[in-house]
Amino acid sequence: MADISTLLTQIISARYGRDVRQSIHDAIRRCYDDGRAGATDLTLRDKLNYTAVFASDYLDGTNLDLNDIPFDSNMVVIFPKGTYTVTGTEIHEKENLTLDLNGAVLNLNDFFVKVYDSKSIRIYGGVIDGRNQAEKSVFFQDVPECVVEDVIFRNNGNETTEGTTMLDIYGDCTGFTVRNCSFENCVAGVSGDGRFINSFGIFVNRLGSKHTYSKTGLIENCNFDNIAGIDSSSIKADGDGIFVQTIPWDIDGTIEYPETRIVIRGCYFNNCKKRGVKLANLGAVVENCVFDGEYWFACLESQYGHTTIRNCRMYNGSDYTGSITSALVIGDGGVIVEDCWLSAPYGQTYHPGIRFNTRQGGSLVTGPWDTIEIRRCTFDGVNRAVYAIDNSSNPSADVLEGLIIENCYIRNLGGEHAFEIYGSRFSEIGVLKFIDYRFEDGNDRWEIQDKHPQFAYPVETDTTMTVTLCYENHSAYWKNEVQSPYADLPKSVHAKIIHAGDNMGGIVYKEYNAYSSLTVGDRNPDAITTTLGKQCLYNSRIGDRYINKSVGTLFLCVGAGTDSSIGSWVAGGGVTTDLQNGDEVKY
Repeated sequence: MADISTLLTQIISARYGRDVRQSIHDAIRRCYDDGRAGATDLTLRDKLNYTAVFASDYLDGTNLDLNDIPFDSNMVVIFPKGTYTVTGTEIHEKENLTLDLNGAVLNLNDFFVKVYDSKSIRIYGGVIDGRNQAEKSVFFQDVPECVVEDVIFRNNGNETTEGTTMLDIYGDCTGFTVRNCSFENCVAGVSGDGRFINSFGIFVNRLGSKHTYSKTGLIENCNFDNIAGIDSSSIKADGDGIFVQTIPWDIDGTIEYPETRIVIRGCYFNNCKKRGVKLANLGAVVENCVFDGEYWFACLESQYGHTTIRNCRMYNGSDYTGSITSALVIGDGGVIVEDCWLSAPYGQTYHPGIRFNTRQGGSLVTGPWDTIEIRRCTFDGVNRAVYAIDNSSNPSADVLEGLIIENCYIRNLGGEHAFEIYGSRFSEIGVLKFIDYRFEDGNDRWEIQDKHPQFAYPVETDTTMTVTLCYENHSAYWKNEVQSPYADLPKSVHAKIIHAGDNMGGIVYKEYNAYSSLTVGDRNPDAITTTLGKQCLYNSRIGDRYINKSVGTLFLCVGAGTDSSIGSWVAGGGVTTDLQNGDEVKY
């Protein structure tokens, strides 16, 4: 007979989730084996304050109809090991219910469970196999603190199914957790009302009818493989490993901007047809994830911005030419991208590392994009590292508060410029900075052109875009040449272009604003004869200033320059403070 005191001590002493569950399972099983409805079994259940149900009691050969099981609150349902066919059930208004699949392989007739208006529903272990017919496997709606852990989902849908999803998390499931799960082979072939052929591994969606949504959630250490719809006629199918949708909405004329702290961590995505992750929400965090294979749109899309992306590897090997196939697509501001590796190496014109997309059509979000920061990222085998353009017949330019690209590394560049930012995408940017970028194949354009003849300059902008506060372009890794010709500067109230190298005509840096410019060097402007140095002084205007910092003399431009001439300069005034590579100038 089972020793109840020993078994209770074993349960209490277990420290972590799986250990606790295993201890409870072993204790119940021993009591159950000793006497299926005996006093010992009942005493243990009373002390633990929950009901244990063995699904094997309802197994009819190799078939299990879950509608036969009396699911209730404070219950653990333990499934028998083995492989058998399951008919799904709906569960309403329960709390603290655990389904322990116990390593079983469940072949679905239709779905597994649909849970509504409940709390703390947990599913552990086992395999849920849709047998290429089930459109759904597990569905939660308004179930806070739901947990799915150590479950393998596989083989949902086929070419005749519509809207196939393996795990649905609808409405307010705040505090949900999906951990150590696998989502394999999710297929759809029929378009829905929006003319999309959708298949999702995990779909986290707000419930529009009740305006409920998950405020927090965690998806951790999960694998997604072949989440892919089937193309139908002219419709190219979608297929997203994870789709999070909590878009802003209008309530009586007031726009609601729900913040949803959904964290996606340590997940692996392989060959999801359109995207590994689509974020149509505000406040998501994606970190330590790997995206591999082919995605006809992007590895990751932040449709509404306001996302933090850290330490991710994004490889998009798609050869699709019907869209701007990218590693990362950003559709609004407030995005931070740090310590990521991005590659889209197919070589087409539109295969960049990061692309800024047109803001979502019909979006209620208005006003400027918040600042976007890209730091310590490696771009490997891309046509452009960062690309912002709208090539449509009716471009829709937005205002961007700031774009900061700092300490990024470019390998195997396949285009003319690493960074291209155009006025068709952003008519106005508050602060635009390119700082300490570097290239694998050289520190000036001549070195890079030896391996990439098409290369021109690191940065390309256009004068149709206004920078309202500051334009800054400099790199400690670049030599012997200005970063961007003076003529290509965007309209800017203030700009600082810092140069380095011995073959610069002595020029250290140049500041530019809407009324005049200031150039700093170590000789008189008329003594600068090298083409590289003179580029800093081309297109000079009357009133521009040049400071010879070696002798402390200020020169003023009295005759405007051209694309090939630096103009006429005369000494006028002096420097009242020492100038060291960008210190404030007073005269």
